[in-house]
Amino acid sequence: MHPFPASALTMHSLGLARLFLIAILLSCTGPAPLRAAEPPQPPATVQDLAYGEVLFHFFQGDDFAALTRLQVALQRAALPHHREEAELLEGGLLLSYGLLDEAQSRFERLLHARRDPVLRNRVWLHLARLQLRREDTAAAAAALAQVDTALLSPERQDEFRLLQARVFMDQGDLQRARPLLAAVTHSPVLAAYARFNLAVALERSGDREAARALLAELGATGPGAGEDGEEILALRDRALLALGYLNLRERRPQAARRHLLRVRLDGLEAAPALLGLGWAEFAAGELQRALVPWSELRRRSVTEPAVQEVLLAIPYALTEAGAYAQAARYYEQAAESFAAERRRLTALAERIRDRGAGRLLLPPGRDDWNHDGVAARGRAWASPAPPAETADRELLALLAGESFQAVLENLRELGFLLRDLERWHRNLQAFRDMLDLRRRAYAQRLPRIEAAQARLDLGAARRQRDAFAARLAGITQAEDSLALADGEALRQLDRLAKVQALLERHAGQKGSGEGSGEESGEKLAPLREKHRLLAGVLHWRLAQAYKPRLWALRKELRALNQALERAQDSRAALERARRAAPQGFAGFAARIDALEETLAHLQARARQTLAAHEDHLQRRLLQVLEARDQRLRAFEAQARFGLARLYDLSAAREGRP
Repeated sequence: MHPFPASALTMHSLGLARLFLIAILLSCTGPAPLRAAEPPQPPATVQDLAYGEVLFHFFQGDDFAALTRLQVALQRAALPHHREEAELLEGGLLLSYGLLDEAQSRFERLLHARRDPVLRNRVWLHLARLQLRREDTAAAAAALAQVDTALLSPERQDEFRLLQARVFMDQGDLQRARPLLAAVTHSPVLAAYARFNLAVALERSGDREAARALLAELGATGPGAGEDGEEILALRDRALLALGYLNLRERRPQAARRHLLRVRLDGLEAAPALLGLGWAEFAAGELQRALVPWSELRRRSVTEPAVQEVLLAIPYALTEAGAYAQAARYYEQAAESFAAERRRLTALAERIRDRGAGRLLLPPGRDDWNHDGVAARGRAWASPAPPAETADRELLALLAGESFQAVLENLRELGFLLRDLERWHRNLQAFRDMLDLRRRAYAQRLPRIEAAQARLDLGAARRQRDAFAARLAGITQAEDSLALADGEALRQLDRLAKVQALLERHAGQKGSGEGSGEESGEKLAPLREKHRLLAGVLHWRLAQAYKPRLWALRKELRALNQALERAQDSRAALERARRAAPQGFAGFAARIDALEETLAHLQARARQTLAAHEDHLQRRLLQVLEARDQRLRAFEAQARFGLARLYDLSAAREGRP
């Protein structure tokens, strides 16, 4: 007799193939839609303020703000010191948003110019990741062939090996992928994923013993620290679960039991591990010990597939042990649980049809994706936990799936984009108000400015400037220091002239007595000498001050010329502004109108795309619920069939026909 009923093995009917799902890291498979771009190489010093703002938003997880500010800075040529790194970051952000053509054009543009070889390596790695996103293995291999591995850092070497291994695995060349995955050692998480993927490659190539050895090595991994440690422990649970079911398939229940007992009870693989552990005990002939993990599993939510299977496994095992009464009670409870779960799924499907999938998945209190209170966008945003009515395992598994996450994240980003578009549309009215304010201010100030300009007679000012320049030229030519004398010097010259006239008048007067003329000349001689000395000193001082005063006058003339030029330029600028202002106001108004039309078009497209994503999301959820309902219907039928079989066995035991 086969120890495992078909109903209990439906979850694992594909055997090891399902458990060995390839767990290639995002850095190997290429970024999922809307995944964050590769972090840029942090500069020692940020020399461009705009690039610092971009990095701030990027490392805050707000990729949209980082991308928009980055494109504005590149368009304005505001990144002279970080342009190459900024262009690489732009390509990575475009790639993370799924804009593959735009990202590829950025990367190819970087490669056409003469660039730093380290930067070229990073660009080729980006291109390889992009081609894997396109499922173009040949192009990805060609990109990787351009990488100079000697220039790669240890982290980049691990990334290169994972990408190269992905290419070989896609080409079916598992033998060449094996050494690459085995060589990933720098990061513990990357190394763990690489060993798991190497086990996948070995299993696919038929080398089960080597695959088992790698899984056992992963199963022996100790706990780590932080988020990486939790990820390693989750991968260890998966490896132990794979080993357990591998041994169950090979009918080695003791070995299966040893591995399944080490799976964490609070981990993601706890439910299938408890189910498998029960079957391992049952296969070893230990029914009572099998009921221990099954009873623990049975107390969990019936929404989990493993719980649904154990609801049939327990009565089946009791039937095999001859405990018909207990088995019948468990079959009845199982049938009632399946029927109740089907009713719940039907009600949930109706809520999805009525409210829409997007609204159903929002956190409580949020009306739609376009809400100002939605948590931070970008990588800082986490998928919302579904409400209680959607919290079953298959829906959660779908929510965690990469394809579903792509739709969900696109839906979220479209909601943020629609919110931005609506906010920008509202801001246009503020721009109109600003334009109207400037128009009114122009109308108020223009008459006052024109009146002030009219009072300024530039022609008379130029004539005065020309007369001053001509006089200064004459003084310079004659080197007339007296012409540059200041007021004090002129007063002193006037006083000296009066003294000289007085001396000459006294010298011409005759005395009354004999010899009075000679006596008078002798008395005036000291005064004449003093007058001569004072006049000489004054003229010497004027001669000394001539050049400084001439230089100062020339400087004032130049300042006067500049002032006249500024006045002329101001008048010309005013005239130009008077002619251009009305056209400028009309131009700004036209630009605002064009922006309003563009925003209205983008809003319509965003709403249409948002509705399409929500419709797709709703169809996917309803498909999952329909598949779940069919599964429950089959389980319910098996429970009722098992109950009918028990009645037949009881009747046969009692000898009734």
